[in-house]
Amino acid sequence: MTWINDPAEVEQAVRFLLQYERPDQAVYLLGMLPQGTVPRIEPDLIAGALEQMVHQGSSERWGALIYDIARLLDFLAASGTVDTSRLAQLEWISLPFLRSLDRPARALSRELALRPSFFMEVLRMVFRAHGEEPSETTDQQQAMALLGYQLLDSWQRPPGRQDDGTVDEEALNAWVNEARILAATYKREKIADQQIGRVLRYVPDDADGMWPHRTVRNLVERIASRDLETGLELGLRNSRGATWRGLSDGGAQERALQARYLDYAQHFNANWPRTAAMLRRIARSFAEEARREDEHAEIIEERRR
Repeated sequence: MTWINDPAEVEQAVRFLLQYERPDQAVYLLGMLPQGTVPRIEPDLIAGALEQMVHQGSSERWGALIYDIARLLDFLAASGTVDTSRLAQLEWISLPFLRSLDRPARALSRELALRPSFFMEVLRMVFRAHGEEPSETTDQQQAMALLGYQLLDSWQRPPGRQDDGTVDEEALNAWVNEARILAATYKREKIADQQIGRVLRYVPDDADGMWPHRTVRNLVERIASRDLETGLELGLRNSRGATWRGLSDGGAQERALQARYLDYAQHFNANWPRTAAMLRRIARSFAEEARREDEHAEIIEERRR
């Protein structure tokens, strides 16, 4: 297939395959293009091939082609010519497979960060309203709930965060205010605050290296929601990931973290008292973890003797 390097001939072949309803073969063909030649293919044609796969219900082929699909989604996002909502729809169907590649759903994350209504739509897919009784769900509803959960779990772009890493405090506050109004309307205040807190963990550190960012501290004080603070605490803990240590190291890492967050709490106590109290809770949790690691190290040492 020496002609595979010729974008013009590939584009012609892709149009032919789409005409005869073979979008999976079209995507496979596009995926075989060398990296430098993909940008010479019309972005709308690539998006159309992926959309035809969705409409045709070729989900089993979606998984088999996910490396090619992820690459094409990256190209579409970089092209700047495809609407974000269109990209988000493609990422939605790709979500279970993209997670296996450790690729974030960038368009969906941006939609969540820009549209509180979309955040609430996803929240309603996943969580029942307060006081709502469990009910029978269809396979489709269960599948949608799983997708929604995976999206929220992978969401790391907080509202108000700009592409250069800065934070627009006005945009952040406006998003949170609207999301909380919607949460009250749909009786999901508790889980909404927890999810908002969880994603706020990804607001970058302040310019002086302190955590959380000043805009988050201001929000914590204004909202005064223990659920939001719990989400922020859990978001911090979960983002730590796996740790590596020697068998006899004990809780040295956790004691260092305990000291760090106690130091932050001391700095914030006067102007951000709720934030300081939250940081002291985080420090206590690391102290408890350090104790467990110390006990584990002692057991290892005793077995070595």
